[in-house]
Amino acid sequence: MKSDSAQTSVCEQQADDVSAKVADELIKLIGQANSDGSLEHRYCDRFPMSCGMLLVPLNLAGRPRADKQMTVVGRDLSTRGISFSHDAELPGRRFILCLNISATARMTIEAEMTWSRPTSNGLYESGCRLIRKVE
Repeated sequence: MKSDSAQTSVCEQQADDVSAKVADELIKLIGQANSDGSLEHRYCDRFPMSCGMLLVPLNLAGRPRADKQMTVVGRDLSTRGISFSHDAELPGRRFILCLNISATARMTIEAEMTWSRPTSNGLYESGCRLIRKVE
């Protein structure tokens, strides 16, 4: 029988693997949306992105709270998560992000905030761990 810490470590690794898989798929979609149509193969630590996203907070039961939705702007993407800018504090830690990358490239993902901070210009920046792709 595995100890609690060993089992926790296995669960954390599985979550990291899912997050990396979702990020890889999102990176490919963003790369395909380049102006010249070429696929960007840059899988470094961070991939810059600038697209509007709809953020829909989830309640404690995991249900969307459409009354609290807001628009955010993507900043960058990595295999660990995504960061974005927004003009108000986030209304929760877990949410759905709906990305419209191009006319044909869309993705909806569940994410969990890992950090958030105000900026000097009155906006906020936040970073999130990618949890799963929402079908």
